Amino acid sequence: MKTRTRTTKASAKASAKEVIEVIAPKVLPAQDEHPPKLFLLPESISKDATMVLLHHPRTLKPTRYYHCKRTGFYEIKRIASGNGLRKSLLLAPECARSTATEHDENLPAGGHIIQTAAFFAVTPIDPLFLLLPALSPVPKNSKEHKPMFLTLDDHIDALGQTGKHLSYVCRHHHETLQLIERRLAVICDTVTAGEDEKMYRLDHGKLLKHLIAKAETMVKSGLPPSMEAHFVKKPLQIPAAHFLQQEEQQQKATPSAEAHGLSDDSQAATSSSTTSITTSTSSPSSQSTTLTTPDEEDIQSSSSSAVPDSIKHTLRLRVALSFLFSSYIPAHLATALEARLSRPTSPIIDFTPLTDHLAHLAKLRSELSTQARETMMGDGRKRALDDDEEAAAEREEKKRKKEDDERRRKAGESRGVRDLKKVNVQGMKKMSDFFGKKGC
Repeated sequence: MKTRTRTTKASAKASAKEVIEVIAPKVLPAQDEHPPKLFLLPESISKDATMVLLHHPRTLKPTRYYHCKRTGFYEIKRIASGNGLRKSLLLAPECARSTATEHDENLPAGGHIIQTAAFFAVTPIDPLFLLLPALSPVPKNSKEHKPMFLTLDDHIDALGQTGKHLSYVCRHHHETLQLIERRLAVICDTVTAGEDEKMYRLDHGKLLKHLIAKAETMVKSGLPPSMEAHFVKKPLQIPAAHFLQQEEQQQKATPSAEAHGLSDDSQAATSSSTTSITTSTSSPSSQSTTLTTPDEEDIQSSSSSAVPDSIKHTLRLRVALSFLFSSYIPAHLATALEARLSRPTSPIIDFTPLTDHLAHLAKLRSELSTQARETMMGDGRKRALDDDEEAAAEREEKKRKKEDDERRRKAGESRGVRDLKKVNVQGMKKMSDFFGKKGC
């Protein structure tokens, strides 16, 4: 005999309570006041590398740099997304369930989200750029004075409070000191004072030659695509209208040359027929020419091939030097180096062909712009005249139609109607008055 119980309903209520307890809201942890930052370090950098505070070679402001006692100095560049598409970065170990290694021991097991999508790239920098503020300080007055030979410690002491980190690095890291001395020997005149103490003085000529060598290396390895497109290809690009004009002139000249050739052939045939007393008739075949417009790729390739390689190389070299001057050379020193570079008496690099070519392109763009503006103004005047002619033609057409309608209407009237129109009807009642409604 079967019995009925209510155990199923009780178990259902218990399971519902358990589900409610499991789906309880999770409280997020408090926001970290000092969130971690993402640095991309070279593989060759040592683990005991430290941050140092040095003068920025261009702005002369205290700036943090990375220092490794084995490989030298590194600059820190902040890289962020400019288009606003990336809002955050997620940092997590390669395998979340794996045990923490020495590289990710400080990283939470569940990962970490950086609210700003930015990271810092650590790249090598030549120590001689960091020494330029000490070797060539900003002059306090307008009077020119020749720099004196000073020891490395004296140059560093001239930097003041910011030079303490550099002085500490030179005293406690012998490899870094040797690296700095080697780089100073490249751009400075040196003398030996006493037994082994060297003194240095900046030589602008040596520095400029070294910067040109760096620029040549940049050009040889290839400029970044953005710099190549904006600072090399765009200034050297010949306007497309110039190629279109040349194409039209060539196509207009071709039929005239062919017609001239046909006339010469016909004259020769006529002269030969008169001498041999034979008649012959010739009909030249009609030829049609079509105006073709070159593609944009053809125009770009023609523009690129029309520029000599020497002009391109010189422009790339000037772009690389401008980048070095504006990024790593103090402003007062960059002005002196640029004046030395453009000195007409003994130029290190001859920029005259490049300057003449750019001036020719600027003149060509100005002429084409003037022609286009005049063409647009001429088209506007012609369009206005065409509009006036069309309006006058429409008025004449309406007047003619009105006269034709009036002529046809008069032709359809009888003689009696025309005579009645001549009768004086003042004071006479109209016919409709006799056929009004009867009053109540």
